[in-house]
Order: sequence, then C-alpha cells, then structure tokens
Amino acid sequence: MEEIKKTRLKAPVYVGQVAIQNILNLDSDVIVTKNIASKK
Repeated sequence: MEEIKKTRLKAPVYVGQVAIQNILNLDSDVIVTKNIASKK
C-alpha cells in the first residue's frame, strides 16, 4: 500500500491505464479505475 500512496499521476488519466507496472515485483499492475480530466 505504501508504494501506491507514493504514486502521483498527472491528469488526464483514463480507466484501464496502467498506473504502476509490476508492483513489488509481483508481476501485477495497478490500473486506473476512474477517469480524471485535466484542468481547463
């Protein structure tokens, strides 16, 4: 969970986008589950 808390993404991000690849060398990815538009 600490690795996820440290991660910051810049908008825009989209559902299904990989946020963290191969987290903790577990061959698993963390994906985005909510669309966030960029500021206008």
